[in-house]
Amino acid sequence: MSATIYRLLLRLYPHEFRRRWEEEMVDTFALQLADGWIDAWSCALAELLPTAREGVVIPLVSLAGSATLFFGLTWALVNPTLLVSLYHHALQKLGG
Repeated sequence: MSATIYRLLLRLYPHEFRRRWEEEMVDTFALQLADGWIDAWSCALAELLPTAREGVVIPLVSLAGSATLFFGLTWALVNPTLLVSLYHHALQKLGG
């Protein structure tokens, strides 16, 4: 499953780069997966972001920001009393 997802992510690389290196990259990723999936994925994503096609990084950052905002708002709706308590605590620290 991870190898399939990795192959899909390789589509973000330029065609010539992918044509030349795709199979070797997939083989290396499979070897890294054998050592541990967290290390394999962190290495794969660290390589992908700087070399990916133009216009990929901004949507990924936007998606991460939107997800953070969504989950933060969801948390606030589920924990309103804790949120009010945090607000009053912060206000007291500011001298209000």
